[in-house]
Amino acid sequence: MKTFVSLSNATTMKLIAEGIETEEELITLVNLGVYDGQGFFLLKPAETFLGLPEEIKCLLMKL
Repeated sequence: MKTFVSLSNATTMKLIAEGIETEEELITLVNLGVYDGQGFFLLKPAETFLGLPEEIKCLLMKL
C-alpha cells in the first residue's frame, strides 16, 4: 500500500481505497496518507435505489 501512496503523491493520480470494512482498516489507511475511500464501514448500502442524480442523467443523455 505504501508504494501506491508514494506513486499517487508523485503524480496527479488520486488514490481511493475500496472495501474499508473496519475502523482498524480506516485508521491504517489514514496513517498511510490515504484520505479518500469507500466501504461498508463508512456507509452501508442503500436499501432502495433512489435513482441517478440529474447531473448524471444529463451526461448520459449526451452520449
